[in-house]
Order: sequence, then C-alpha cells, then structure tokens
Amino acid sequence: MPSIAAPLHIILMVPSSKLDPFKKGMEITITGTPGTHTCAVAALKSLFEHIEQPLESPLFLQDNSSPMSHSFFISQVKAGLARAGLDTSKFSGHSFCCGAASLAAAVGLNNYKIQLLGRWCSNSYKLYINNSQACLLSLSSHLHWAIPHGQLYEPPSLLLPSYLA
Repeated sequence: MPSIAAPLHIILMVPSSKLDPFKKGMEITITGTPGTHTCAVAALKSLFEHIEQPLESPLFLQDNSSPMSHSFFISQVKAGLARAGLDTSKFSGHSFCCGAASLAAAVGLNNYKIQLLGRWCSNSYKLYINNSQACLLSLSSHLHWAIPHGQLYEPPSLLLPSYLA
C-alpha cells in the first residue's frame, strides 16, 4: 500500500496527450529512486510539503496561473537555453523523446521496454535513439571477431545451391 510519508511511486494524470485521441486523460506512473538526488517522487513530495495545493491541482502553471501548455513549456525551455548561451534552433520538444529513448538504449533496455517506457504505439521511437560514437565503434569491433581467426569467411550470398552454380 503506498504511503504519503514514504511513497514508492507517483501517478500523474495528464488531461490530454497526442496518445489520448479521445481526451480522457492518461495516467503516468513514475517510480521512486530513494537515496538519489534525481528522485522525482522525493522532489514532488517536497514540493507538496512546501506549497499547499490540492493534489488534484495542476503541477505546472503558466504566468497567468492557467495549466502549462506545451507551447509555453517549450518557450520556457528555449529561453533557459538562450540564457545559458546555447543555440535554441537545435532544440524542439522532440529533444526530450530523443534523450529518453537514447538513455534507455544506452543502459541496455531492449526495444520492447523502450517502446513501453515512452508509450510509443509504433516503431517511431527508433528514430529518436542517438547512437554514440563509442557504441558504433564497439559494434564495428565485434564484426572483426565474428569469425574465428584463420577461418576463411565466405559471405552467405555466395553460398549458392549446387543447381544454381
């Protein structure tokens, strides 16, 4: 049973999403990672302890106190990147998709789990995975050890049935 004193996870309700064509809302479950500085559950618990708001209230608000829109969020992220001296033309909302899919692949999640994590209904998540130079070099290195040294390699396309030769 979840505990408000020591929650193990949170469930965020997103009122609408591109994955929710009927606008019924979606629940997103986020697990806690106790003892880490990046634990979203601990951060939200702390937020709600310091800001007295009903649990059903929007988590993020725009300057006019309305729930934060996608375009407002992207504009705020771009403003922060510009203040940091970064080129904002290289950023879009898809940058988050790319980052999540790439990180999941880098830590070894298989395709099914990456797709499940990002709630992708198609294989489009594969377009977001940014393979690092180190990953590509490692894969290339494995090709050299696929056939034992000293053994002649003959590509499969050259192994024709005798009646075709």
